[in-house]
Order: sequence, then structure tokens, then C-alpha cells
Amino acid sequence: MTTDAVNNRRAHKSGSALLLEFFGSMNLAITLLVTVGIASIVGTVLKQNEPYQNYIAKFGPFWFEVFNSLGLYDVYSAAWFLLILAFLVLSTSTCIYRNAPVMLRDMRSYRLGVRFNSLNAFHNKREWRLSASPDALAGQVIPVLEAFGYRVRSKDSAGHRVIAAKKGAVNRLGYIFTHAAIVIICVGGLVDGNLLLKWQAFNGDITIETRDIPASQVPEQSRLPVGNPSFRGSVNIPEGSSGNIAFLNLRDGYLVQPLPFSVEVKDFR
Repeated sequence: MTTDAVNNRRAHKSGSALLLEFFGSMNLAITLLVTVGIASIVGTVLKQNEPYQNYIAKFGPFWFEVFNSLGLYDVYSAAWFLLILAFLVLSTSTCIYRNAPVMLRDMRSYRLGVRFNSLNAFHNKREWRLSASPDALAGQVIPVLEAFGYRVRSKDSAGHRVIAAKKGAVNRLGYIFTHAAIVIICVGGLVDGNLLLKWQAFNGDITIETRDIPASQVPEQSRLPVGNPSFRGSVNIPEGSSGNIAFLNLRDGYLVQPLPFSVEVKDFR
């Protein structure tokens, strides 16, 4: 292998390490989580996916345009919000990739091969000199440790015996499960963020209907398939009537979503 090839390989490895360090940074993850939290507060306080006329009447033309440019009327589908979720998925997945194998290995390891110098370097330590034999001491110590809930392992090597005990190792699974839950929730947010609809509208596969017309007159280009995997829709059903469609507000218009069932309002109180 030539010197240039070695240098290129080192540079590539260094770049990969820097990316892992960046995406696995706790500061990045906390910043993204705080941003998602603030955006969620805005999405909770400000009613989402209302007709644009309602926002114009409430905020006026100037602030309507400001909030619209920030995507605040559909926060959970805004490009910047979905980008933050994607980075959060990447960051949290990097943390799991880097730390989960080490934690799982530590949960199974008792470090019976530790040396005396390593033990002596511990800050919290205590040393005794006893006249009893190793077998006698092990017979006294191990039952006491087990009575306190410790799992104990012992090993003889090079004229000495190491007794290692630990408990609570399963608590480390909390780190893995918590981070995995964040990934699952964020992936759910990405799926629920109308990414597919936005791409279809951008690509011209669907057309957003802006006219106030009956659902039966909405063209096929503005109708979605029944198998649409994720959507947030609404429908007004008078008392005594039923409906099998929902309307999805998107930007300044809507799309019609046929439902695989009917909703009937028999009585309203």
C-alpha cells in the first residue's frame, strides 16, 4: 500500500470518527430535543391545519404571512420540523450504535482478569491482610454478597483469587430502551408528517383543491387512495347522517381522503 493510500485511509477514518462524534454528541441531542419541545408547544397552542381564511381573520395579513413562512400552521409537517426529527433520529441512533454494545458487554462482564495494580488505582478502596485461607474467606464473603442481591463470580489465576460481585446491571437497559423509544417516536413523526403528500404535490402527482365545492365534484387528481398510510383529516357529519370521506387540509386547500368505513352520527348532545 502506498503512502498516499495510507494517508487517504487515515483521513477517511478521521472524517468518519468526527461524524460519529458530532452526531453522537449529547449537546446536539439536547439542542434538538429542546427545539422539538418548543415547536410542539407552538403546535399545541396554535390550532393546526385550519383554513387559511381563519388565520388571516385572526392575525391579519402581515402576521399571517410571517407565521405562514415559518410553517406554524402545520408545524408537524413543516420542512424544518421534519429535518430536526431526521437529525434527532440520526443522533439518537448514533448514541445507541456507540454505547449499546459497550453497555451490553459490561452487563455480562465481571472483569475477573483485573490486575492488582488496577484495583490499587481505584479511588474508593480498602485493603486488609488476613490469615485465613482464600477458600475460607470465599466461603464467608460470597454468601454475604449473595444475600444482599449481588451476583458473584470468582476466578483463580497466578496464585491469587478474584471475587467480583455486581447488581443492578439490568438498569443499563433503561438507556437503550429510552433512546430506542425516541427513535421510534421520531420515525412515527416523520411518517405522520405528510412527506409523501408533499412530494406528490411537488411532483404533480396530486393537485391541491382550493375551490369550495361538494366532495362529489372534487376531481380524481385531488383524491387520495384508501391505502394512504398516514393522514390527519376531518369531516363534518350532521346528526342522522353518515360519511365515508375525510378532508385533509394542505397549504391553502385540501385533499379528499376516502375511508374504508363509514361514520354515522345517530344522535348528538
